[in-house]
Amino acid sequence: MPKSNLHAAPFQPTGLSLNVLRALANETRMKVVTYLVDSGEMSFSDLVKKTGTDGPTLAPHLRRLRSTGLVVRKSNPDPEASEYRLYAATKLALDAIGRLR
Repeated sequence: MPKSNLHAAPFQPTGLSLNVLRALANETRMKVVTYLVDSGEMSFSDLVKKTGTDGPTLAPHLRRLRSTGLVVRKSNPDPEASEYRLYAATKLALDAIGRLR
C-alpha cells in the first residue's frame, strides 16, 4: 500500500486559493463581490443598501475582501460626489465569480 503524502497540495477543483474560497463562503461577502462584478464600481453607502446591512457590519467584510485581493478601494474621480471612495472588483474576483456561477 503506498504511503500518503501529507505535504501534497489540497485538492482545489476551481483553481481558486483556499483563502479566496473562504472569503466568498460568507453570504454578505459573496453579495458584495457579485454586485461589484455586475455593476462595476459602487460606493460604500450603495453597498450598504444593496446588501441590507449597516456600515459597521459591512466594513470588516470589505476589509477581508480587500485583503484577499478580490476588491479594491479607490478615490472617486468626481470631486462633487458625496462619497470619495469607490469599491471595485478585481480581475481575481471576475475570475472567481465566473468559475463559481
